[in-house]
Amino acid sequence: MTSYCQNGWSVVGRDRIHSVLVPGSDGVRLPVRKGDAGDVLIWAAELFNRNVERLHRGWCWGYAVRAIRGKTSGYSNHAGGLALDFNAPIHGLGARGTYNYRQLKQIRAILKASEVDGKPVLRFGVFYNGRPDPMHVEIIGSPAQVKKLAARIRASRVTSIDHVLKPGDKSELQVKLLQKALNKHTVILRGIVPLKVDGDYGNATKRAVLAWKVKSGKFAKSQATNTDVGPKTAETLKIKYTGKK
Repeated sequence: MTSYCQNGWSVVGRDRIHSVLVPGSDGVRLPVRKGDAGDVLIWAAELFNRNVERLHRGWCWGYAVRAIRGKTSGYSNHAGGLALDFNAPIHGLGARGTYNYRQLKQIRAILKASEVDGKPVLRFGVFYNGRPDPMHVEIIGSPAQVKKLAARIRASRVTSIDHVLKPGDKSELQVKLLQKALNKHTVILRGIVPLKVDGDYGNATKRAVLAWKVKSGKFAKSQATNTDVGPKTAETLKIKYTGKK
């Protein structure tokens, strides 16, 4: 029989958990649910470490199959690998005033960045009504919302294209990277960008690529009518190209 966490997601066993290094941290690894939810939590930990305060090894917790604190029934979101505790010794359960104004502003920025369809996917315990839990962050979004946020996070991490892009290509990651790069050139491509960053190499993106090749002055006339985006185009847009030429 399946048991469920406070947020409605399932409780999971150790086989569904993995330990992930928080990027930019001093070797802090956190046990989170495999897949989209874990990716979102590690992203939140990365932002907390960078913008709120440094995470300390041994002070941060994740997966644990246990009841909700202060209750005799029901599973904590920790039991699904869906919650983390940051620097617990200095942000204890029930403590107030452990963050300053700047830190609270940064935590609110993380919540804002987690929004999908106008609703935050995450919740921080420092903002609980009643007893605060300032160490705590948890998933409160639906699986569909978490999937959207995780895709957005992965797209933001992509810094290279690994094959020649052509009109008609659809890529959540690499075509979006191309579209973002084109959007940076508003002076050269005035009236053509900004493009909708949707991962679809359609007619609007095609026009922008052709215009870039003509107006940038970095391509011979014989190259300027080619709509493929390979190593030369990537280089001029300051995108790393790792595929076959």
